[in-house]
Amino acid sequence: MKKCNHENKRIKVLEVAATCETTVIVCTECEEELEYPETDC
Repeated sequence: MKKCNHENKRIKVLEVAATCETTVIVCTECEEELEYPETDC
């Protein structure tokens, strides 16, 4: 995980498969992933 100096974050959907959705929180400015992806089923 890298850390950036930006403040704005958003949730990005990485993958949608059947009933599961994989999301990750990314920086809105540099698109750097700020946390590990989570899968919600």
